Amino acid sequence: MIELLHFPKKFDNWPNNTNSGICRVLFHKLSDSPLIIHKWINCSYLFSDKLSIQIEKLPPLPNGVYRILSILFFKENKNRHFLATTNPFNFTINDIIIHDGKISNSPSDIAEKELEKWENSISIGERKILKDIKYSEAHFVCSDCLLTHPVRVGPAELYPLSQSGVIDLSSSIKEAMLYQGLRDVPFDEIAEKILEQSDRLSPMFCMSFRRIYRNDEQFILSLLPYIKRIFGILCINRGAYSKLLGGVYLKQKEGFKTVYFMNLNSYYRGNLLGGNISNEKPEKWNEQYYLSLSDPFKSEIMSKLNSAHAELDLDISYFRLWSTLESIANVVFGNKKNNQ
Repeated sequence: MIELLHFPKKFDNWPNNTNSGICRVLFHKLSDSPLIIHKWINCSYLFSDKLSIQIEKLPPLPNGVYRILSILFFKENKNRHFLATTNPFNFTINDIIIHDGKISNSPSDIAEKELEKWENSISIGERKILKDIKYSEAHFVCSDCLLTHPVRVGPAELYPLSQSGVIDLSSSIKEAMLYQGLRDVPFDEIAEKILEQSDRLSPMFCMSFRRIYRNDEQFILSLLPYIKRIFGILCINRGAYSKLLGGVYLKQKEGFKTVYFMNLNSYYRGNLLGGNISNEKPEKWNEQYYLSLSDPFKSEIMSKLNSAHAELDLDISYFRLWSTLESIANVVFGNKKNNQ
């Protein structure tokens, strides 16, 4: 067995009488290459006088410097991990250098050069402007674009995630059925069947910016041009329109990170008032409905307005509103010409 690394003691929340088992280790190659090596590797752990992480044989990985980002620990014959540790750990770990399928004892200056090349390829801003923190990171969960390999595009690293369906679909179906007076309905089974349909699943991926040298009030604004540009590239090449769902913002200080959550999708932007004062008038709505029945163009305009207001990207929203105005102008001025 080859020892990858070791810790002087077990981590907190370690279960009693568990001194050996399997673990999964996430390797991340520090490289300026567009194709990222981001790989989970099956290993084992053994605790006697220290907690040792071991592997029988290294898989075929390209030569280079690798950073271990996470370790998942499992009990014997268990499918669910009981502990997940992440980098930075409670104890210092050096990056691993792999050369010709072996862990190399190459000089540390090789690791420093690879780290510098990697940081130069993913950095946003200038390091010298920061004082109280080393750097910041931002990791966004995105949907509606299928990626099959981890890649780097500009300063962003993209990682495919598991597919996911509608959040809490069972509760939504249950509430809808209760409105119909139906109670004896297998809500959970219905939700599971819908989620099993492949056309109802949305491919998810993570977009990571690992080195942001910006102050807090500037960091989101500085990332928007990069996010829009990358979404545009994915749209052209993958035929998909990506969306931001949420993310985390991390401030890296000496020895620890401060984490903040960003909810970017689940919020309501419509009218918060109710009743007549807010135009909640069923009689008027029905009048508009029957007027639109006799004029398909009115239905088309309302559909375009709905699409423009639903758009999260303001530039695209304004473009769609302008397109709607153009459609109305063409019809109005076209009718005037015909009547002359």
